[in-house]
Amino acid sequence: MSALPHNDEPFLRVTTDRLFLRGVPLPLPLHVADLIGLLGEPDRIASGAAPPPPGHRNNERYVYDKLGFYGIREHNSERILELTFVFRLGTGRIVLPYPPQSCFQGTIQIPGLEINSKTQALDLWKAVWNPECQAIANFAGSRVGKFPISFFTNAKSKGRMSNGEGNLHSVAIGLPHRID
Repeated sequence: MSALPHNDEPFLRVTTDRLFLRGVPLPLPLHVADLIGLLGEPDRIASGAAPPPPGHRNNERYVYDKLGFYGIREHNSERILELTFVFRLGTGRIVLPYPPQSCFQGTIQIPGLEINSKTQALDLWKAVWNPECQAIANFAGSRVGKFPISFFTNAKSKGRMSNGEGNLHSVAIGLPHRID
């Protein structure tokens, strides 16, 4: 059972130094118990292959199938590393190892843009672009304040996503492990 209020707030709002779920400030660093306290138990927990291959680790994914997103728990702590929101399932060449069963139907608000299932990659690209941006093929990464943001599109690879073409496939928001 969710402890989040039912209101008109975006599902996730990202400012330069805070995250809000439906207007409720998220504690940072975010821990598994915090996520479950706000959203209830996940529909499933995907642990990956056990044991992990040499040099790798198994980060658990707390998958909320009905909401269309998952949180990734760091392998050696209770900290959530990233929240990933999936707007399209099984499109293009993007294969998520543990996709939610439904697409994310909410809104993510970042400074200058509301991201939803109708948002084009170019719109997000323009909103987050800065000289430190990285874009390769159908993937781009940048920052919104202290939060890394990355996104995949369903665009055909042309070597670089410099034109930001295609529909958004998924958006991931990285979470800091400490707040300075």
